[in-house]
Amino acid sequence: MKPDCARVAPIYLDYKQHLLKFVLSKVRDQELAEEILSQVMLKVYDNCHKIKEVKNSKAWMVTIARNAVIDHFRSEAKVAELVAIEDSPSAYTESLDKSLAECVEPMIRRLPEIYSEPLIKHELKGIPQKVLAQQYGMSESGMKSRIQRGRKMLREEFLACCHIEVGEQGIEEVVPKQRGC
Repeated sequence: MKPDCARVAPIYLDYKQHLLKFVLSKVRDQELAEEILSQVMLKVYDNCHKIKEVKNSKAWMVTIARNAVIDHFRSEAKVAELVAIEDSPSAYTESLDKSLAECVEPMIRRLPEIYSEPLIKHELKGIPQKVLAQQYGMSESGMKSRIQRGRKMLREEFLACCHIEVGEQGIEEVVPKQRGC
């Protein structure tokens, strides 16, 4: 056994149920979710040498799980379904894990209220842009633009606050640059 891999097993076991719920929310099939979770365990083990560098092991493992789900959809020729999940903010937010929302919401609240409130309602609560446009008394295209600007500002917040490493499999690590991020 690789030296760092002994440290990974207890961490994996701590987050196994969380990872299973996450995968299950994406594939909606218990047996398939468990199969994908076993692939996640193998990927975690294969990359155990990276555990020393990982600041947030839960986020690291969720990223591996997310990539395993994407790999599954690709291998099963479900590209259309995958594209729909990735392109549709409401489909994504419906399955967004609650703990991720708790992490992201404080970052959104740092934005000016004109952007933060619609962004929270749309991205975290799943309220359609059309409904928000009516609530705010504006056109649907105006609301879409406001949400897009809010997303761009949120992205800038993340980049200013966190060091994000992107690899072949997508986001591999997110490390806060400063305290309070």
